[in-house]
Amino acid sequence: MGADVYRIKGLMLTGTPDVDRAMVVMTMEDAQMLFWMDGRFTEWVVRSDNFRDANQHARAIRGATADLDVDVLTWEELMPELQQARALDDAGNNIFFIFLILLVGFEIFNTATMTVLERVREFGVLQAIGLRPTQVGILVLIELAIKIISGIAVGMAILVALALAFPDLTIPLTEDLKEMYASFGFSVEGIRFSTRPVVFVQPLLSVLAISLLAIVYPVWKVQRFSPVEAMRHV
Repeated sequence: MGADVYRIKGLMLTGTPDVDRAMVVMTMEDAQMLFWMDGRFTEWVVRSDNFRDANQHARAIRGATADLDVDVLTWEELMPELQQARALDDAGNNIFFIFLILLVGFEIFNTATMTVLERVREFGVLQAIGLRPTQVGILVLIELAIKIISGIAVGMAILVALALAFPDLTIPLTEDLKEMYASFGFSVEGIRFSTRPVVFVQPLLSVLAISLLAIVYPVWKVQRFSPVEAMRHV
C-alpha cells in the first residue's frame, strides 16, 4: 500500500454515519496508485435502475466471465442482513394487507346482507309473479357484482390518475422516521408513488376475490325466501 497527500474537495453525506466516517471517494487513477494496483481493480460494482433485476444481471455477468477467476455476487449475497430486513418488512406489509382485505370483505358482506334483508318483500313479490328462486339469486348476484366492479373501477381510475399525474411527488418523512431508516443504513427522504403493474393488479384481484366471496351468503339467503313469508315481511 502506498501513501500520498490529497486535497479534500468536499464532504458527502450518505445518511449512514459509519459509512460517512470510513469512506473516501477518489478517482480510479489515484486509487490504483495508492494501492499499487496500476491498471487493476479488486471490485467492480454494477448498478441497475431496478434492484429486482440483480439476479438476472448476475447470471449474464457470470456467463461473460466464466473463463476468469472472479466472483460475481448480488446485493443479497453481499448484504444478507439487508435482505433479511427487507423480507421482514415485506412480511409485515403482507400481514397488514391481509387485515385490510378482510376488513373490506366484512364491510362488503355487511352491506350486501343488509341490502338483501331490507328487500325481502320485494323478492317475495318477484317470486310470486313467476320468478324462480334461482333467477332471483342470479338477479341479486348481477346487481351486487355491478356495484362491486363499478366501485373498484372508480377507485382504480382515481388511483392510477394520481400516480400518473404526480410521478415525482415525494411524501416527506418525519425526522424520527429518517433517523430510524438511517440506523439501518438507508438514506430515505420521503415516499414516492410506484407505477409497477403489480402494485395495482394485486390489490385489484384481492379485493375482487374477497368481494365475490362476501356476496355468496346474501345470494344464497335470497334463494331461501318463501314467497308467502317474504310478502308478509315488514
